Amino acid sequence: VGDPWRVDTDVGPVIDADAYAKISAHIRANRIIHQASSSDSTENLIIPTLIEVNGIEDLKEEVFGPVLHVATFNASDLDRVIEKINASGYGLTFGLHTRLDDRVQHVVDRLQVGNIYVNRNQIGAVVESQPFGGEGLSGTGPKAGGYHYLPRLRRYRHREQTQPPSHARVGERRLNSIIKRLTEKPFVRLRASMPMPEFVQTTPGPTGEGNTLSLHPRGAALCLGPDTNTLLAQAECALACGCPAVLFGGNDKQIRHQLETWESKGLPIAFVKGLPTERALTEGKGFQVLAYAGDDQTMQFLRNALAARSGSILRFTSEPWEPMAYLVERHVCTDTTAAGGNTKLMTGTE
Repeated sequence: VGDPWRVDTDVGPVIDADAYAKISAHIRANRIIHQASSSDSTENLIIPTLIEVNGIEDLKEEVFGPVLHVATFNASDLDRVIEKINASGYGLTFGLHTRLDDRVQHVVDRLQVGNIYVNRNQIGAVVESQPFGGEGLSGTGPKAGGYHYLPRLRRYRHREQTQPPSHARVGERRLNSIIKRLTEKPFVRLRASMPMPEFVQTTPGPTGEGNTLSLHPRGAALCLGPDTNTLLAQAECALACGCPAVLFGGNDKQIRHQLETWESKGLPIAFVKGLPTERALTEGKGFQVLAYAGDDQTMQFLRNALAARSGSILRFTSEPWEPMAYLVERHVCTDTTAAGGNTKLMTGTE
């Protein structure tokens, strides 16, 4: 610990005096379990410190310094811990060390995190092997180096002057009620009439490492069309990805007929005659995707409304058919040589 000009230094100073003061205050405000020692007088040097906390809820922001936080919990409280992690709103990387395969699967199935590392370190994601990116407040798009990254760099050429129909506005209370009702229904995924991405893929990696990329429903989607064909395409895409869909539009017989067909199959879908108010878009709860493929003016209004929301950034898509807008990518990287060895490696079999 000390001057970074010395070749034997592992931990140097933090970036500036403000960071030093902030981290030092954080250390003093918590119970110190252990602190390294150093006689070095380098400016802005934070000594590596181990701190005890009640849980992740004690951390309101990331601490950019050599500070390790430790929280203990009973095994029976694991689901409660996972819920608190998800409630933080952040979901970039997560590390787990265990010898129990069932516990690995239990955690992976419930965590809302982009990259999960099992029995290995949490740094050094390799493009192709471990596509990198989070969700919630830790990521807004596809994983860097992943199979779905390149299409996001394109610009969809939407039709100009395609104004949505003028109807009554739907407030946030009604919208919240509709979404709550849809998300409480047992979900049945629609078989799409157009190509869909693979929901589970094994990515390459070195011997002794397992890498799996999976796709999961992002959440309820608001489909605004603006025309009938676009609206139905957006709804079909959402339902095929496992997302409840709320359709906004006029009194169209084709939409009504298709809606009845989907509802008869138990699909979580609802139709609203009208358009959401600005407040419904900025304060409404329960939806994660907004789809609109019309004119620039309306599109800008919708983007601004979503940008004004607090919390996680919601996904906006301007394409009639874009499956990845309704899905989140999660990657699990496992050191298969840990926990006593890998029988497949020892026997040379698949």
